Amino acid sequence: MKKIGLTGIIIFLIINLCLGANWEKIYDLNTIDHGFSEVIASKNGGYIGVTNLSTSTYLVKMNAVGDTIWTQNFSEGTFLRGIGVVEDTVSNDITFIGGSFNANNDRSIVLLRSDANGNELWRQVIGNPGDSLSPVHFINTSDGGFLVTGWSRSKSAFFLKTDGLGNTSWTKFYSDLTGNGELYGTSVAELLCFF
Repeated sequence: MKKIGLTGIIIFLIINLCLGANWEKIYDLNTIDHGFSEVIASKNGGYIGVTNLSTSTYLVKMNAVGDTIWTQNFSEGTFLRGIGVVEDTVSNDITFIGGSFNANNDRSIVLLRSDANGNELWRQVIGNPGDSLSPVHFINTSDGGFLVTGWSRSKSAFFLKTDGLGNTSWTKFYSDLTGNGELYGTSVAELLCFF
């Protein structure tokens, strides 16, 4: 009996419910480790994705049918794993978040902002002395900053707020009150109050 191996590919399928336009793009996994961590629609057309290869993270700008316009490679420490991407609605600057690891397996949050062409504008590496932080989700906030959630090595969930340059404004940790397990932050949203 002949065995058939599954070749590594990613199928990126876009279904536009408004326009009814559909397309798919196949990317070779020889150049991408785990597929796209996140892909968003770009404000100026096309898509922006964050993906990982070996120890680096790549930002990928694609046109409306998935053809690559540009890619940029970013590294931090001994390992950087990008998990999310947002685009500024005014400047079209791109910010991605990732987790970095050093040789001691200490983990930090990396916030990196690029211009609309993927050129790095600034980078913030946020750590917690004595504990490691692993980001899971982040959003832009209405004040131009970012809100991040994830988990720490001490088995606590955290929420971290930054300003628009990635400087930490505050961090809150939450532990499992029963003492029986771990607590992970998996999603975050901003609630706006109108008075």
